[in-house]
Amino acid sequence: MARAPLIKDFCRVLRGSSKNHKRDHNKVKFLLILPAVFLLISCGEVSQVKPDSINIVEGDSQAGAPESEGHPLRVEVLGPRREGLLGGRGRRQPAAGATVLFETVNKDSGIEFTAPNKVETDAGGYAETEFRYGAEFGDRYIRATVKEQPDLSVDFRVISGMEKFGDGQEALAGEQLPEPLGVKLYKPDGSLAEGVPVYFRISSQPGDGAALENARVLSDAEGKAKTTLRTDEGVTGKYEITAEVACGETLLSVRSVVFGAMSLSPWRVVIGVLGGLGIFIFGMQTMSGGLRQLAGNKLRSFLHFFTRNRFSAVGSGTLITGLIQSSTACTVMVVGFVNAGLLTLQQSLGVVLGANIGTTVTGQIISLNIQQLALPAIIIGVAGIMISRRLRTRNIFQAVMGFGLLFLGMQMMSGELRSISSLPSFIEVFQLFDCQPGADGVMPLWPVLGAMAIGTVMTVLVQSSTATIGLTIALSVSGLINFYTAVPLILGDNIGTTITALLASIGANRRARQAALGHTIFNLFGAAYMLGLFYVTYDGTPVFLHLVDMVTAGEVFAAVPENIGRHVASAHTLFNVFNVLVFLPLLPFVAVVCNFVLPVKEEDEMAVVPLEPHLLSTPSIALRQAMTATGTMTEAAWKLAWKTVEGFREGKCKDEENLRQQESGIDEMQKQTIHYLTELTRQPLSEAQAETIPLLIHCVNDAERIGDHGIDIMDLAQELKEDKLKVSGKADRDIGEIVDLLDRQAQEVVAALADSNQEQPHMPNRAVRLQGSINQRIQAAEKKHLKRLEKGKCSVGAGIFFTELLTHLERIANHLSNIAERITEIKQKYQDGG
Repeated sequence: MARAPLIKDFCRVLRGSSKNHKRDHNKVKFLLILPAVFLLISCGEVSQVKPDSINIVEGDSQAGAPESEGHPLRVEVLGPRREGLLGGRGRRQPAAGATVLFETVNKDSGIEFTAPNKVETDAGGYAETEFRYGAEFGDRYIRATVKEQPDLSVDFRVISGMEKFGDGQEALAGEQLPEPLGVKLYKPDGSLAEGVPVYFRISSQPGDGAALENARVLSDAEGKAKTTLRTDEGVTGKYEITAEVACGETLLSVRSVVFGAMSLSPWRVVIGVLGGLGIFIFGMQTMSGGLRQLAGNKLRSFLHFFTRNRFSAVGSGTLITGLIQSSTACTVMVVGFVNAGLLTLQQSLGVVLGANIGTTVTGQIISLNIQQLALPAIIIGVAGIMISRRLRTRNIFQAVMGFGLLFLGMQMMSGELRSISSLPSFIEVFQLFDCQPGADGVMPLWPVLGAMAIGTVMTVLVQSSTATIGLTIALSVSGLINFYTAVPLILGDNIGTTITALLASIGANRRARQAALGHTIFNLFGAAYMLGLFYVTYDGTPVFLHLVDMVTAGEVFAAVPENIGRHVASAHTLFNVFNVLVFLPLLPFVAVVCNFVLPVKEEDEMAVVPLEPHLLSTPSIALRQAMTATGTMTEAAWKLAWKTVEGFREGKCKDEENLRQQESGIDEMQKQTIHYLTELTRQPLSEAQAETIPLLIHCVNDAERIGDHGIDIMDLAQELKEDKLKVSGKADRDIGEIVDLLDRQAQEVVAALADSNQEQPHMPNRAVRLQGSINQRIQAAEKKHLKRLEKGKCSVGAGIFFTELLTHLERIANHLSNIAERITEIKQKYQDGG
């Protein structure tokens, strides 16, 4: 087992067997110091963070009755933005220990602080205080200032003498809000204010059909001024209604007070999200199909590359998944490779690890803010497909169109989810598995497990990990879930994607099932240790999430997360890269575990399925397998014919029943191969691939006819025995020479069919040339036979059987030559990019 040079040096030093102690010790020092350097770079200084910004967390724009207790006022103080490790903007660290001073801006506001108004920020950079409203009616302001940086301040707006009610309601689209919304007004003496005009208006709405029952309302005896809102028909979205108080008589006035309301059109949301998801998946498949056709025979080259070592296997898995943009397709393909005997278990495990990295490319693409390219890409793709004549060019435009559809679907999903992101009922549902850390800074375990389970189920349902990642990004961008919740969903997605491989392995041999089991082990145990890392924190943040934020632009842990879609995609990529680094050295051990759980018996080793149906989605590989099956069939047919010729020469065929069963098996192989090639025609094929299939079908039919000739020769031998006849010794020698030439021709044909890498392109030509030699020998044998008849050295009856045998041998040579000629055509088409 090959190991990296640095690891070898490390092991030599530990064993004391190093020849160059100074050099190897220096390398080992580097190996040990590197993690410490990384930790210092990532963690930075431990000293107190200097305040650089202050933000309102809660308590702004609240209203209350005179002399009543207000809601707590809370701010967050952060330090300067720390540059990311790999060039990202990184994040701001909490400024713990900073002093925040809360003061009233209006000196005559009557506001009193009921908690200390000079507060030091806690470890999270938060500071809060409490207050009591004054008696005066109207807008009042409280300023929070960082003592160390007086230019850092924010103002809270609080409204004294007013209470809001009916805020934050939701209703079905076209229906009225369940409760009125409005304000309750108080005079400075604390009594209820009656007859005060309040003006309501809709300041924003998702459509244009919403209406208020009353726009101007006088407060009643209870001091209440209220109205109702009827939402717009068939529209989901958020409404903002403002209320203004302006009364010259009572001198009561307040600038706009904002109420929020939501309407929901369930079918529109469902159709929008599912329709967007459908377009997303269709776009992904379209792009994948175009890229797969462009890759063509490169997939076969990568398959050849698999066999080198575990590192090349990981690289090949990454490249293939990057090319076809589908880890599910790659994993299913790997199961097919193993079932067809093309890959060993350990090679397949390396490819699966690489596929996990390759699938993150799509997530990175869809997280980019380039949705504006969606429609232009679709227009260019469709126009290109319509006007292009060359298949390769059409494949390029197909990939471009799929790219556009991918982003169009993403836009639809994000738009619909954003429209419901403020609905209290939806927020309540998503809070059931909200993984935001509590006051102790620890992510809650059960919501984390729930989010992982949801991610798993989502991936199983849609059978596409990329679609689930896209949906997770859409949910996070819309604000329905935070970054803490998105990452467990991604872990669940990685678990769910293994189900596809497990389903694909049903009915396959045990080696293929072991490959699917290995995929499950990687993702399941990877998710398990990542779950543990959620509870290893740095600066109050899970260390893995902290790393993701460091290497990605934007501040995802801010009150309003920045660039959260890119953070989700980066988390997906880093998790899979880290998982590969963890499991790559452990591949032999994982293979041992798979062998222990699913031991392979001797009959399982023989249970190879060359015509693996899971490879049909990769035509270049499927055609290669069909050629292999044709070679196996040709070899079996020739062996059958050879045995019957030997029986003819000996005067009796041994085990005739077994020979007839072999011929039936060849017929079944013909049926299966032609059915497989017919199924392949339903896949998107290049011109060369489409032209190759009829040629292969002709080869299969020629191979089957060789078996038929073998049975005919066996019947001749039986008749020869029944007539008690026997060919002469010279005739027998002629038969032996012809059979030797046929055996060489058959070996060349079978080897040419198995020459997938075209290392010996001249083998088919040699088989064709051998036919000329065989025909000459047959003609010479016929002339010798006529001379023997003339001299009476051969009986007429035996001569008839001898002549019929020569006819069969000549036809066998013709069939082998036909196969060889078609192999030459097929290989030429492969060279042309089939």
